[in-house]
Amino acid sequence: MVKTLTSNAVDDAPDVTLADVVDAPEPLRRALPPPEPYPLEALGPILAPMARKLREVVQAPDAICGQSVLGAGTLAVQGHADVTNDGRSHPLSEYLLTVGESGERKSAVDRCALWPHRHWERSLHERYRGEVLAYQNEVESYRKARDEALKQAKGREAKKAALDALGPAQPHRSKPCSLSKSRPMKASSRRCGWASPVWAFSPMRGDGSLAAMA
Repeated sequence: MVKTLTSNAVDDAPDVTLADVVDAPEPLRRALPPPEPYPLEALGPILAPMARKLREVVQAPDAICGQSVLGAGTLAVQGHADVTNDGRSHPLSEYLLTVGESGERKSAVDRCALWPHRHWERSLHERYRGEVLAYQNEVESYRKARDEALKQAKGREAKKAALDALGPAQPHRSKPCSLSKSRPMKASSRRCGWASPVWAFSPMRGDGSLAAMA
């Protein structure tokens, strides 16, 4: 006997949800335990007090303060020393990535931690402006002297001897560049192509910071 599905039968049918017929999906990752406190004391007698003072003044989390002073400290010393481990030497460099919510004061902490570096970079720029004119004059006079030496010498051997007597040109003066705001890696490398190999990224959009790269 064929049963007819009436409107009353539909209304009387119990509501069935997807959860009633399908098991809830299992998470792909296990739940993470609460993070351990950031070990500020491991930063040592110089960086640890600085991180604590930043936490007190800026009111930022311990991890952000510790990360910023660690990057600033690395940036200050990596051009002067290497790490020796079991007879092997490694660059004293760090790759640091800070991830935090908007408003956690990442930029404010970095500004404070990197203030000495910016002050030093500013002094290098002032000295560079005073030296660049003398360098340009030296380059121009060398070019003129080279052209004159080649003009007066006759024959390949004579020209080579004249250039050997003239000596090499002055090396290119490095433009001071120790800090670079967040930008594509290619653009940053091009900007610092003639600069010191010690440089860093600092946050520009507040979405993280990468510091102390060599």
